[in-house]
This record gives sequence, C-alpha cells and structure tokens, in this order.
Amino acid sequence: MRRIALLIIALAACDSSSRTPPPPGPSDPPDDPSPTTQPAREGAAAVRGVVRFQGEHTPAPLSIQPECHHEGNAFSEAILLNPDKTLRNVLVYVKTGLAGKYEPPPTPGWIDQKRCIYTPHVQVVMVGQPLKFINSDDVLHNVRITARRNPNDQFSMTRGERAIDPFKYSEVDIRVNCDVHSWMSARIHVMRHPKFALTGDGGTFEIRGLPAGSYTLAAFHEELGEQTREIVLTEGQIVEGLEVAFKR
Repeated sequence: MRRIALLIIALAACDSSSRTPPPPGPSDPPDDPSPTTQPAREGAAAVRGVVRFQGEHTPAPLSIQPECHHEGNAFSEAILLNPDKTLRNVLVYVKTGLAGKYEPPPTPGWIDQKRCIYTPHVQVVMVGQPLKFINSDDVLHNVRITARRNPNDQFSMTRGERAIDPFKYSEVDIRVNCDVHSWMSARIHVMRHPKFALTGDGGTFEIRGLPAGSYTLAAFHEELGEQTREIVLTEGQIVEGLEVAFKR
C-alpha cells in the first residue's frame, strides 16, 4: 500500500507541474505579471523606425531538388537584405510595459510550402490565434515544429491544408523545418499582444495604439540576436525615426 501511495503522490506531482507554464527564455516576451480578464487599454502613441544591417553578407545558395520545380536560383533567407541594406524579417515588439488582456484575431496565420520553400519565412501570431500550414507542392513534406515553451509537433503533408493547435504561451523563435527537404526553414513568433511589427520592404516598422507609459522595445532576428531599448511615451506621442542596427 505504501508503494502505491507513493506512486499516486508522484503522479499527482507530475500532473501539477505539467499545468505550470514553462518559464520564458531570454528573448521571449515575459508573461503578464498580473493576469486579468480586463481588456487592455488602447492609446494614441506610436513608434516608427527602421532596422539596418551593418557589414557584408552573401546569402548561401540552396541546392533544391528538381522535383520541387523551383524557378531560378534559390538562396537562404536566414539573413534577408533590401537593396539599401535595411533588414527584413526582424520582429520589433513591446517586450515589457503592457497590461491587460488582448484577444487573438480569428483569422488564421499561415505558412505555405511552395516549390519546397516556406512562405513566409517568418510568421507572427498571437497566443490562441489559429495557424495553418499549406502544401502547394505535389511532393510530400514533413513539418517539424521545435519549440521551448509550447509543445513540439511533427506531421507529414501532401497537397492541401492542415491546421495546428493554437500556441498557448508567448515564445520567440519557434523553429520550423522539413525532414524531407533539409534546406527548408522558417520561424514562428508567438505574442500575447498585437503590439509588434515585422520588417519588410525598407526595413521599416510601426507600432501604434500604445497608451502613455514606459516600455521596453525589443528587436529580434533569428541569426543576429536581440536588441532592446527603453522608451517613455506620453499620451498621443509619435516617436519617429527610431533606428536599430544589427552588425555582423
């Protein structure tokens, strides 16, 4: 009986720990320190800026199999520069300073597998937001999702769509790979709020709707790491021309 009792206690302890959210990593947005059902307050302040790249970079060519029917040459998108050396695919977001509950959008985020390349290379969704994978190819793909805070996942796909369970915890830099085509790589970032931007053409970003307050603004890139900056906003203040530079 004593051994059975000890086993029951051990199982109960395991069950209890499994309900505890994994702690955020150094680049993850922290969990809300005071969870609440009260909706977050919108403001009129905004931050606008640009992310630049300093140094030299030559993208690595990818050897894509003929079955993928890829047109032209393909290169790694791990570091993707614009012609003016501004940087794409940088997640810029409010890391600390926000409070209240944000509802995820009902529209699913998506990642397509097209000519054996993930499109987009970086996708950002909110906690609880639907996410689906699309296979636009006539070849088999095997999606492998590697996370730290959220559950890992792995599944095979023929042509079509497949929805996955929404992520439960905020997490930066969830990795997506294909076990059939080794060069295929993507990243997913999961936010608990919508105050983020992903740089694209021109490397620009804009985060709107911020209440007056003190914030930590973070810029994260999968290869170049994270930078943070402290900002203080008054009600309705528009901060223009904020520059972030990544070096290599």
